Amino acid sequence: TLISIFIFFCKDIKKIIIEMYRESIHYKKQKFQFNSVGWMILIATIPAAFFGILFEDFFDSLFNETKIVGFSLIITGAFLYISSKFKINNSLEKLHWKHAFSLGLIQVFAFIPGISRSGFVIAAGIILGMSRTDATKFSLLLGIPTIGGAVIIKSVSLSKLEQIPWEGYTIGILTACITGILAISLLMKAARRTNFRLFSIYCSLAGMTTLFFF
Repeated sequence: TLISIFIFFCKDIKKIIIEMYRESIHYKKQKFQFNSVGWMILIATIPAAFFGILFEDFFDSLFNETKIVGFSLIITGAFLYISSKFKINNSLEKLHWKHAFSLGLIQVFAFIPGISRSGFVIAAGIILGMSRTDATKFSLLLGIPTIGGAVIIKSVSLSKLEQIPWEGYTIGILTACITGILAISLLMKAARRTNFRLFSIYCSLAGMTTLFFF
């Protein structure tokens, strides 16, 4: 999934890196104020890094609770449905660091199984005044440091295994990459053309199915 984000948003990522580099160079000249998208992504990553490291064992233990997954899917659906009522369309460039930090706090809930990380951040972004397209893009770009950090942590645990099934992991990575690119493409098209009301209904139905049948 991380690789698919890099591939799909390669031009955006290049632009973000250049903007951050320019802001760093010209900071003393006071031409920039460290308010580009890249810095906002780093600010939004802070809560996830803090809570993810501090409460890793607690969040891992929740994956054994099927009921939690069901309730979390319903909550995701409800949050997305609420966001469909908002129609403010501020550009991504106008994102304030306080909004970015708030989105980072919202992302922490995604550690709970059943909560969609991208769905929660997209809904929160829309409620905070972002357009659907910008909220979706920011959510996916925010996945780079968040997923990347999780990969590093899990890789440390994986390195302790005596035998690592590289063949299985390679197939899994390639499959996730291909399906990830397709999913991102569909998500961005959906963001441009319609709201996420249908996806909210899907999440709610999936949650109720999980509660009653599993």
